[in-house]
Amino acid sequence: MSNIIYLKIVGERQGVISEGCGSESSVGNRYQAGHEDEIFVFSLQALVSSAVAGVNHQGIRFCKPIDKSSPLFTQAINNNERCTLDFTFYRINRWGRWEKYYQIEVRGASVTAWWMQIRLDGIAEELITINYDYICSKHLIANTEYNALLTPENDNQLFPATLPAVKKPAPPIKKREITLTIGVFFDGTGNNLLNTNLRMQKCNPESYGLDARALTEFSQRCMKKEGFDGIEVGSYLNYYTNIRWLYDLYHVERIPEAINDDVQRKFYIEGIGTENNKADSLLGLGLGNNDTGVIAKTDKAIALICQLLNNLINEIDVKNSTLKHLQFDVFGFSRGAAAARHFTNRVFERDPALVNGIRQVFANSAYSGKPAGEVRFLGIFDTVTAVGGVMDGFDPHDSNNLQVKLALPPGVAKHVFHLTAKHECRYNFCLNSVKEQWPEMSLPGAHADIGGGYNPLEEEYLFLT
Repeated sequence: MSNIIYLKIVGERQGVISEGCGSESSVGNRYQAGHEDEIFVFSLQALVSSAVAGVNHQGIRFCKPIDKSSPLFTQAINNNERCTLDFTFYRINRWGRWEKYYQIEVRGASVTAWWMQIRLDGIAEELITINYDYICSKHLIANTEYNALLTPENDNQLFPATLPAVKKPAPPIKKREITLTIGVFFDGTGNNLLNTNLRMQKCNPESYGLDARALTEFSQRCMKKEGFDGIEVGSYLNYYTNIRWLYDLYHVERIPEAINDDVQRKFYIEGIGTENNKADSLLGLGLGNNDTGVIAKTDKAIALICQLLNNLINEIDVKNSTLKHLQFDVFGFSRGAAAARHFTNRVFERDPALVNGIRQVFANSAYSGKPAGEVRFLGIFDTVTAVGGVMDGFDPHDSNNLQVKLALPPGVAKHVFHLTAKHECRYNFCLNSVKEQWPEMSLPGAHADIGGGYNPLEEEYLFLT
């Protein structure tokens, strides 16, 4: 077989008439892989002759097997359906492979005759005759072409204007919505994680096998050598509190590792009366006021929040991300618990310093949370505010807490829990309870038994009366 012809035909009513005609279900074992939606053509005749008035196109007649399209051709005659036919011719090239070399396209074609022939010694076949309004013949290899429009009045119908495809805008990229939870840890009066670390690094008496009494004296002499003596060395000699242990246990989820876009960060605020790597403050320790006092520690917390948010902006894809929710888990012990309560109220009341700080950080980024965020959990150990000033005669034992906001109204946090010391002498450590509004549990022990801070080994004087 020197040539093979395949036909694609599309009717204005029936659509793709040749669809599935070359499949096994249509022609049995004579189907051709890769030509399942084409009709196999046994032979083709096209006659064009000259006439007095010009050229006479006498249509095309082709022979095909009985297949899926056979009833559809009859339907096309019945409906006088206009069709577009595309005949492609294949031949064997010099390398012994099939190549497509010729093409006939007709438009505005009508099926004028359909004849079926079945022979006992041959393949059942059909003869189909068509007339057309337009024909185009191309030799694809030699690059020659002939075309003719028989009915110019049908030009618009045969070649409908096609508008350029309108490229749909890409759907907007859904922004990553991040929920940021920040753990805020306020240590107790005279407790300072970094100062304790410094003492542990500089003064390591355990390696000398000293007893408890010698340990205390050794640490005092060691810190005096470092420039800290008397009352100003207290935070160095104290041990870690439960705030430190909770801080270590609080999980930090960074942006690349975040699951479900939940990110956690944390920061630690040293205890009232102390500063990192500095001498302790007598006023701060005694009255809970001034630069190392309760309220000052909440100011530092707000500054650290803004710093942390700035760092977050540098880590995320700002264009495709938005901070959907900002929330805090707040912890505190002793006056640190008072600071935690004061900070929680500042968040709840949308303190201008916090709101403006957050707004400034997200001036060029997306933030859809509450203006000051919100407190998810407030966990506090034995709140002892004990602030003193001119208004109360510098008395830290009275109930006047000056400007420290201790009340915890409904909605100030999602959850609040308070652990208190059952056996403390309350004149020394005046408790600020929350049990009228929130859960509170009293546990055996004194103030630092609940919040921590005792060294593993200490010298202790007990008086029997």
